[in-house]
Amino acid sequence: KGEYFAFNGNQIGVLLINYILNGLSDTGKLPKNGAIVKSIVTGDMAKKIADEFNVEFFDVLTGFKNIAELPNKWEKSKEYEFIFGYEESIGFNFGDFVRDKDAVISSMIIAEMAGYYKNKGTTLVDVLNDLFAKYGYYKEDLISIVMEGASGQEKIERIMTEIRNNPFDEISSINVSEITDYKLDDTGLEKSNVLKYKLEDGSWFALRPSGTEPKIKLYIYSKSNSKKDSEEKVKKIKDYILDRIESID
Repeated sequence: KGEYFAFNGNQIGVLLINYILNGLSDTGKLPKNGAIVKSIVTGDMAKKIADEFNVEFFDVLTGFKNIAELPNKWEKSKEYEFIFGYEESIGFNFGDFVRDKDAVISSMIIAEMAGYYKNKGTTLVDVLNDLFAKYGYYKEDLISIVMEGASGQEKIERIMTEIRNNPFDEISSINVSEITDYKLDDTGLEKSNVLKYKLEDGSWFALRPSGTEPKIKLYIYSKSNSKKDSEEKVKKIKDYILDRIESID
């Protein structure tokens, strides 16, 4: 219709995984021990697709050095065959010949994917909506709160300490089902100053200070049977958490 649609990193990852796994399966090239790696703050929708192809999914800490660590390990152990790695901050890697986020290969695959669906008379937006209809409507938001200078760094530390010591029991009337503290809990990963909350309705959020900028980042994810309800959940969670953050002196 002559309009632009901006996909976020989670949505591009979902589209690529759907396209790549279907393509590998159709050509008989899907490995029996295939694996996909994503960061702990990246959405879960693609896991539903991977499950249908019996492809394993692994979560690692943010940063492609952590994503690439697993294919380096598997090259020796032969335990899994790396297919794809990605994170919500728009970093993707297909195959293990470049073990870092790779815009060249990713751009090529995205162009190929767009052309494939165009030949079928559809667009990537249509494909994404079809996937939502099949797997549920996933919505996400990322809020970066800038806190500059020494006082800002101290405020970020106070926020993390306060929420770590006085955790949420519920978020906007939705009960918390699980809390993971990547700094204190034994997660099998290196220690990292990240708090992740899973809610009873399948929504979740994570809070982490940026490692490179004077920011604290809030990642929010929801899932529902409708786009409207999923968007409303994200807004409720965001408002609830930001009110708590703003109340911390």
